[in-house]
Amino acid sequence: MELIIYLACCYLNFKRAEAAKLNGFKWALLTFVIIFLFVGIGSFLLLASFVSQDAGFRELASNPEQDPKLVMEAIQKKVTFLHQLFVLFCGLGGYLLVRYWITKRTNKNELQSFS
Repeated sequence: MELIIYLACCYLNFKRAEAAKLNGFKWALLTFVIIFLFVGIGSFLLLASFVSQDAGFRELASNPEQDPKLVMEAIQKKVTFLHQLFVLFCGLGGYLLVRYWITKRTNKNELQSFS
């Protein structure tokens, strides 16, 4: 579901860049990369909050001989809808950042054309 939302954001930035006479594919690809960078940051923040709050999970995750499947099961049990929503909004923050860059570049081009 999130992937569809992220692809729609890429399409919106593609259209915005094309309207600004910029390379739409480049900006859509940049949007995709930045969104997943922000999703990774949001996921890292959530994982860091899990580790800092739950001593049992910290012990489970810090053991190098532990089966990774057990760690993933523990994470899946703790992830709630609010956690998923936080990661989704982190990704949307990446979209908004690229949208701002496109708008900023558009405004700079418009100012240069008036000079």
